[in-house]
Amino acid sequence: MVHRLEGTMVSVVPATVCKLIPEGKPEDEWLLAVDALQEIYNYSENLGVSIGIESINRFEIYFINRTDQALALATAVSSNCGVIWIPCI
Repeated sequence: MVHRLEGTMVSVVPATVCKLIPEGKPEDEWLLAVDALQEIYNYSENLGVSIGIESINRFEIYFINRTDQALALATAVSSNCGVIWIPCI
């Protein structure tokens, strides 16, 4: 959709929003997230669309709550994967 709308970047939340309890071990969920995001990254990169990992506060999601976690996940996905920062107003 981003490509068809001539966009260049999409924000990705790597877990279900409003889900506060994990279903599995953190290390297993990490590996699943990296694997899925690498697939998304490869697809989007071929279309010229960049992806950025968005961290969301701990009251809305249990996975990737801090910027350092988002950066670690982005780094695990690809050197070209980024992090989205949305300031609170």
